[in-house]
Amino acid sequence: MALGIFLTVLKVIGKVLLWILVILLALILLILFLPITYNVKLDYEEGNFEVLGRTGWYFLLVNFPFEFRDKKFRYKLRVFGIPIFSSDKKTVKKPEGKKKVKKGKKENSTNKKSKHTNTDGTGKTTKEVHSDSGSKKSKGDRLKDILRDDHIGELVSVILDALGRLLKLVLPKKMEGTIEFGTGDPYTEGKILGCISMFYGLYADKLTIVPEWEEKKFTANVRMKGHFTVFALVIIAIRLFRNRYFMKLIKTITKK
Repeated sequence: MALGIFLTVLKVIGKVLLWILVILLALILLILFLPITYNVKLDYEEGNFEVLGRTGWYFLLVNFPFEFRDKKFRYKLRVFGIPIFSSDKKTVKKPEGKKKVKKGKKENSTNKKSKHTNTDGTGKTTKEVHSDSGSKKSKGDRLKDILRDDHIGELVSVILDALGRLLKLVLPKKMEGTIEFGTGDPYTEGKILGCISMFYGLYADKLTIVPEWEEKKFTANVRMKGHFTVFALVIIAIRLFRNRYFMKLIKTITKK
C-alpha cells in the first residue's frame, strides 16, 4: 500500500517536472524565434527634427514606444500593457548638505597619503618603485601588440563580417518616403545627384528623391519598418566569439 502511494507521488512529480521543462522550452523557443518588430517615422523640415517609433515583441506583448521631439527623448516600456519604466518619471534629487570631514578621518587620509609618498632611500616614491618593478604591460601596450600581430587582417575581417551581417539583419525591410533637397547651386546639385544615383538599387521603389534647383532646401519624410529575431543575433555573436583573436581583443579591453 505504502509502495503504491510512493510510486503515485513520484509519477505526479515526474509529470509536473515534465510540464515545467516543456513550458521552459516553449518560452526559450518563443524568445529565440518570434520576431522583434520596429516601426520608425522620421520628419525633418526647417531645422525641426522629429522621430516617432515603436518596438514590439510577440504581437506587442512587450511594447516600447519612443519619440524625439522638441529636442527631448521620451520612451516607455510596457509588458502586458503594464508600464515598467518611463522617461516621464521625474527623479527627485536629494538636497546636498555640506560634507563634514571628521578630524580622525582627515588624519587617516593624510597618513595614507604619506605612506604612498615615502621614499626608500633612492629618491623614488614607493608607488614609483612598484611601477618600475612591475612586469605587467599596460592596456595600451597590449592593444598595440594586437595591432602589430600578423593575424590583425583576420581579426578585422571577422569584425567587418559580423557588422555586415548585423546591418543586414536590422536594416528596415520596408521603407517609403520623400526627400527634397537643394543646394542653391545647380552644378553642386548635379554632382550630388550623380553620387546618389550610384545607390539607386538600394532606395528604388522605396524613396522619392526630389531635387530643388533654385534654392537651398532640405526636407525629409521617411517611414521604416523592420524585424529581426534573437536567434539571428545569437548566431552572429557565436560566429564572432568563436574567433580566438577577437576573444583576445575582448580580454585585453576588459582586463584592468
